[in-house]
Amino acid sequence: MRYLGMISDNGLPTQLMRQYVTGDEAESKSALMEMLKTAYPFLFATDDFHIDSETSQQLRKTLEANTTATGETLGRCMAFIKDAALDAGFHVSPYILQKKVRTSGSRKKASAQRKDEKGNEAPASHISIGPPLPAQASLLLSGLFQRLPKPGTAWAREERERWLQTLQNVVLLEYPEA
Repeated sequence: MRYLGMISDNGLPTQLMRQYVTGDEAESKSALMEMLKTAYPFLFATDDFHIDSETSQQLRKTLEANTTATGETLGRCMAFIKDAALDAGFHVSPYILQKKVRTSGSRKKASAQRKDEKGNEAPASHISIGPPLPAQASLLLSGLFQRLPKPGTAWAREERERWLQTLQNVVLLEYPEA
């Protein structure tokens, strides 16, 4: 959220976030477009990359060259950028939009990832079942929950309190009082 310019260093919503959350559709799109151009200038404010005609492989290579994201995080960044660009009104290349076709090898890998080191199935809480929740449509909430550390790992009290304060601010923005 800080990287995107949506919250300040102390976890408070910025004017850009307020415009995105409380503005009408045009204002929200404008805020999202500004956020993308500021956070990802190498994708949206350059003549070197054209999101309307590139492939997902070119997007991946550009992100690898300009960020520290790797592995699964890189895939999440790509999905976020694709969805945010669409929401902002950018024309996104069909080669970025298309779903990756899975091979039998990738199915085996995905199946193996659902098992723990002893070969037991992962707990049901880690497997998505049923339709998505309405709150998952919020980029702000989704991004915030992706920043949670893995359950059972140490989490500094100060970081936890900052995360909770940010959650409280996002909820106030996403769910205005009646």
